Amino acid sequence: MRIILATSSKGMSENGRIATEVKNLGHEFILLDLKNLDYSIVDSELKLDGYDAQPDDIIIIRATFKFLHAIVALMNYYKSQGIKVFDNHLLEHKYSINK
Repeated sequence: MRIILATSSKGMSENGRIATEVKNLGHEFILLDLKNLDYSIVDSELKLDGYDAQPDDIIIIRATFKFLHAIVALMNYYKSQGIKVFDNHLLEHKYSINK
């Protein structure tokens, strides 16, 4: 299984801890940097540079900050494709509180 961490804060130390835990569990880890995200639409499918969506992927949304509206649209698309998205209710509430 691939675990994808989608974030606009690539350098956060917590990302390294998450990557270590994912790898220790025997899964593939992909860090999706939202600050440098390039995309295209090919044959009615969304294509992101550095990430090709697979139905058994799990996407974790974390520290998106100013990319909130874009990430909501992106994750709604992936949910519609059957990809599991862990977003801590971000897609439902459309806001995030930094704690």
